[in-house]
Amino acid sequence: MPEPTINNKRPAYDLKNIADDVTDALNPRLLYFGEFSKDFSKDAIIPGREGVFPKVQVKIVKSASLVQKDATDFRGSNSDAALTDVIMHRYDATWSATVYERNNGEKMTDFASTAAKELVLELETDFMAILDGNKSVEIVEVSNLDTFGPKDITRKIRHRITPVVDCVVLDPAYYSNLIPTDMVGMPLRTGAFGVNTISEASNAAAAITENESAVAAGFAATKRGIAVATRLPIVDNALNIQTEIITLTNGMSFLLKKWGDDNTETVYYSLSIMAGFAIHDVEAVKKLKPVS
Repeated sequence: MPEPTINNKRPAYDLKNIADDVTDALNPRLLYFGEFSKDFSKDAIIPGREGVFPKVQVKIVKSASLVQKDATDFRGSNSDAALTDVIMHRYDATWSATVYERNNGEKMTDFASTAAKELVLELETDFMAILDGNKSVEIVEVSNLDTFGPKDITRKIRHRITPVVDCVVLDPAYYSNLIPTDMVGMPLRTGAFGVNTISEASNAAAAITENESAVAAGFAATKRGIAVATRLPIVDNALNIQTEIITLTNGMSFLLKKWGDDNTETVYYSLSIMAGFAIHDVEAVKKLKPVS
């Protein structure tokens, strides 16, 4: 069936347009998930139910590969023998649009971007919960919001984990103190101050909530500290659903679905992922707390 039109104007916004909008919204916000030990796959799995959820074993990667000069034995590995179990949960963001809305590109972009951002927030909420829930993770003091800056990264954070921190994720208020540097040619998300990526997360302060006075500035970690896994939820082929797989720069894949309701002439969209997080090595993760 051809895409619907109104007054013979251009075809309505299609699934590829939506996929592009979602990708643009997700890429910058989830880039840092690729800095941990990860197992990202487009494989589809059956979601859990009634308290029983699927698990994925993630192979833990060291912070650096074994480098040898004039080697005679090449059995060195960049992976520990350890595997960490990650419990997988399903995340969905669903929205709808009438045929008239589907002919308004700006409105459709707004629908898709908003859904993607809400999905990111839900993923980050559960991610921060594994930090807050593990009281063995060390707290590192950093400058308060008024004075926080690049020196906190280079002098207080970067070398607190051996050999160096791979990833720093900050509350937006603290991240904004680094943006002037970002604007003059140092892209924080793709590496700065000796760290592979510095990102912001809207609820990074939730990494510490054990009492009202303990509010986090964010966290720092190496690859061996945290395990992340993603899969796609399975779709029943008997259903009349169009699908598109979206793969981000960091390798994470999402499932975009589209289906219609003939009774209301409404089209529904859903952005979905199966994801899970776990701390592997508490010594390789640090919560960042501003001094009072």
